[in-house]
Amino acid sequence: MVKAYNTDNIISILYAFSLIWIIYWMIYTWETAEEINKKLADRVRTLRRRKKLSQVELAERSGVSYGSVKRFETSGQISLISLTKIAMALDAADELRELFTDVAYSSIAEVVNESK
Repeated sequence: MVKAYNTDNIISILYAFSLIWIIYWMIYTWETAEEINKKLADRVRTLRRRKKLSQVELAERSGVSYGSVKRFETSGQISLISLTKIAMALDAADELRELFTDVAYSSIAEVVNESK
């Protein structure tokens, strides 16, 4: 005997699953600008330590003030020019050069607009 399924129940289950997935995605993928900057600062700190440089030594090599290096590693706040100088001092300038070079199109309209 074939069991009939109530389509309303199936739709309700799918809807609930969709909501759970959206909430999960929002929690684990949405970040504030400050959070992104802090993670970047943490990666720079890791790279600095890997190269066995103190914050003072990085400041001297990059031409960025010690206070700016310290503030960046603590808060993620830094000017773009200072970040570029730090990247150059850490031999990581290529990563900045490549920033935004492989950004995928999100719609056909973007492709069309770019070719105009």
